[in-house]
Amino acid sequence: MLQIENVFLTGMVTNNFRAQSTGAPLNWTATEVGNWFNSSSSPDRNNATYANNSDLQLQDPFNLTAPNFLAAKTTYKLYGWVYVRSGATLTIDPGVIIRGDKTSKSALIIERGGKLIANGTLNEPIVFTSGESAGARGYGDWGGIIVCGNATVNLPGGTGTIEGGVGSVFGGGASPNDDDNSGSIKYLRSEFSGYDFASNNEINGLTMGGVGRGTTIDYVQISYNQDDSYEWFGGTVNAKHLVAFRGKDDDFDTDNGYSGKVQFAVSLRDPAVADVSQSNSFESDNNASGTQVLPETNATFSNVSSFGPNPAANPGYNNLFRRSMHLRRNTQLDIHNSIFLGWPTGLDIDGALTHVNANDNDLKVENCFISGFTAGYAAGNPGAPLNWTATNVQDYFQSATRNNSDTYSIAAVQIVDPFNLTSPNFMPLSSSPVWGKAVWSRTISGKLLYDKPTTDVPVSNSTVLLKNSTGSATVSSATTNATGDYTLYAVDGNYLLDAEVNKPRGGLSVVDVVKVRQHIASQITLDALSLTAGDVDLSGGGLSVSVIDAVTMRRKLSNQNPIQWQIKDFVFLKPSVSISGSGVIQNIIVLSGGDVDKSYTPAVQ
Repeated sequence: MLQIENVFLTGMVTNNFRAQSTGAPLNWTATEVGNWFNSSSSPDRNNATYANNSDLQLQDPFNLTAPNFLAAKTTYKLYGWVYVRSGATLTIDPGVIIRGDKTSKSALIIERGGKLIANGTLNEPIVFTSGESAGARGYGDWGGIIVCGNATVNLPGGTGTIEGGVGSVFGGGASPNDDDNSGSIKYLRSEFSGYDFASNNEINGLTMGGVGRGTTIDYVQISYNQDDSYEWFGGTVNAKHLVAFRGKDDDFDTDNGYSGKVQFAVSLRDPAVADVSQSNSFESDNNASGTQVLPETNATFSNVSSFGPNPAANPGYNNLFRRSMHLRRNTQLDIHNSIFLGWPTGLDIDGALTHVNANDNDLKVENCFISGFTAGYAAGNPGAPLNWTATNVQDYFQSATRNNSDTYSIAAVQIVDPFNLTSPNFMPLSSSPVWGKAVWSRTISGKLLYDKPTTDVPVSNSTVLLKNSTGSATVSSATTNATGDYTLYAVDGNYLLDAEVNKPRGGLSVVDVVKVRQHIASQITLDALSLTAGDVDLSGGGLSVSVIDAVTMRRKLSNQNPIQWQIKDFVFLKPSVSISGSGVIQNIIVLSGGDVDKSYTPAVQ
């Protein structure tokens, strides 16, 4: 007859239950009232009692002027390995807290084809943390977050098994999808994760395997992680606004052909905490064995600020700390516009193939500051063909074309309070030398090709020049490879392309003389580049030919070396290029002076 069901009692001052005016036939006491209220069978009243008002997790119920009776965000417990399988989507609301169980070494794994939608907000971030009580939490209490996708990886067969022991496969195999979408992670903090499943087989704070660029990673913080804060195994996913706070191993680790772009990241290390595997800010490999398997790791990081153990201020720092940048095993990583302060070694370019990548500008460290190191440079595992030493690495970093700086002390770099472990401030002072030093370059790429009547042929081992818009000054240059390919770098603007062919001229014959005369007689029409090649006395400005050109060509064939022969060994159509916000692909077409009929084929060198 009396029913009280689906009710919460919380925060009572003395006790939850009383039995007043009791009597026959039941003679109830407070205990029987409590048992009746909390009954879970015959009938199940679905009631509950809590000791504290905060346990009910209402937002602000006791505010007398602006109360808020809505439920606070939910806290979940994560037990064991939880998989989001292909076709499934896990959505986590803003403000949710997820506590990873320590005993079961819990982890969240997003498998290929699955999605994680974890979009917190600035005021309501999503938090993954240890299930232990505050004050008892520590490194490696639970696993971490793993995301696997279908994008390109450079492992055999295009797939691999993600590290950490969870058994999930990553990578798109023989038909990868570099635009693959594994969901969205925004305004998320994860802490006290990274347990060791086995030696060199750990779960990172955020592990990404073959994740495609359709996935969003933005405003993520990894704190107190036992292994790497972030690790990318191949894939193309881009990321922005990353924080690596007081991790134990590496901050940013890239492997297996990762080719995404990461911008705006910061890391801070605890001088006392480092990993037995040696702790770096950046660690980058092409693959575990350092071979030239394709695609090679070629990610781009920009606007990164990394603050190490600061040996000068902390002479007792953990001696397992090593380098701000450990670029090894044939990586072609690019790091731009970044700051590295307080690491024992500034830059270690490690391995013979990696040295070749740096020398060929396939690996780039540009517009960067390093300061506060005890040993500035290292060249680990040198070998043929370059046999680099630490001096070569230093020369690479200090090259004027790279616009790097290693001459400032930590104090002179003027970052407000970057090494404060409880309340850091990573902003530069207004007088800091880092202001205005960022340079944003784009790629200009293409082929240098010798003009042929049917299929143009590549011109190898020659120089492509990027000049200013008037052609009066050279901005940069590149050497073509065996297939005639070149890549240049420049900031947004207008330019001219030119070239210098490092081969002997050739192709002049009687046929060329005949074609010039036929053009003059309007019997044929020469194209623009053939006209330039036929204007051997330069009287036509490269736009027209005359009888004198034909006569001069005849004399050249007779080895008379006529003074009218003024043309260069090779002539080009010099295309103009405009760069604005993205790269440009532009081929350059070449002919040898006098080779009007395009008969010459330059040798491959």
